[in-house]
Parts: sequence; C-alpha cells; structure tokens
Amino acid sequence: MKAKKVIALVMCAAMVAGMSASSVMAADMPEQFKDLKANEAYDFPMMVKSFQSTYWDAAQEGMKKAADELGVTYKAQGPNSESDIADQVNMLNNAINKNPDGIALAACDQNSVLDSLQSALDKKIPVVCFDSGVPDAPEGSVYATVVTDNEQAGGIAAEHIYE
Repeated sequence: MKAKKVIALVMCAAMVAGMSASSVMAADMPEQFKDLKANEAYDFPMMVKSFQSTYWDAAQEGMKKAADELGVTYKAQGPNSESDIADQVNMLNNAINKNPDGIALAACDQNSVLDSLQSALDKKIPVVCFDSGVPDAPEGSVYATVVTDNEQAGGIAAEHIYE
C-alpha cells in the first residue's frame, strides 16, 4: 500500500502544481522513490470543483503528465460549477463505491463531504485533499492535504511517504 499512497500523493502534488511527476519527486523525495512507477493497474479518481475554472483546466496538464510518467490511469471529474455541491458529493460517493486505490478531492463545500470521507475511511481508501482540505474530516480519513504552492507540493508528498 505504501507505493500506492506515494503515487497518490505525487499525482496530487503534480496536479496542483501543474508539473510532471518527476519534477515533484525531485523536490525532497527520498531516492528509492525517484523512479517510482505503478506496477499494476491503479484506479485514482480526481474530484475537482469545476472545470469551468481556468485553474482546474490548467491542473489537468499536471494530471496528464504525472499519469503518463507514473503509469497511472486517472479520471478527473467535477460538477458543472462550484455551486453544484450535491453533484460533486454524488460523484464522490460513486467513486468510493467502486473501491478505488485512492481519491483526490477538492471539495466544493467542506461540510458536505464529511459522510463520504467517513465511508472512504471505513473502506480504507486514502483520500488526498487540496488547498485548505476538509478541516472537520473524520480523523484519519484524509491522508494528506496538498497545497497549490509548487515548492511545497513535493515536500508534502515526501513528508507522508513513510506513513
């Protein structure tokens, strides 16, 4: 599971930073993970706030680069707008029900995803959040929170690598 968590963190860090996986891994990543690749199928849904935002459009470039380098298949999805909270929660619950290897989440509304995060925790699905994360998330449900600061993205992934 450790390699899958590392891949999840690198994917998220690359996504939020808009960089390739190797760029993120070069920033503070221990040597044994420098050439990390998925050695089996890896299902990783990305729940974004909305693709109407220029930020999330740009973030897809980082997702694609990281996925190609890591050998990961990902699915980015999000509601039509950031106000479509129920739609995002429904997408998140559907993803959890498919038992993916990990989930990335940029919550439209932090309180609306609390039950979903508990479900992910119960199923032992690591969730990585973006920006401010979900402060009231059930303890242990959010594996890490990755910020959109390019310099911190790799460091956050490295910090959680041994957990």
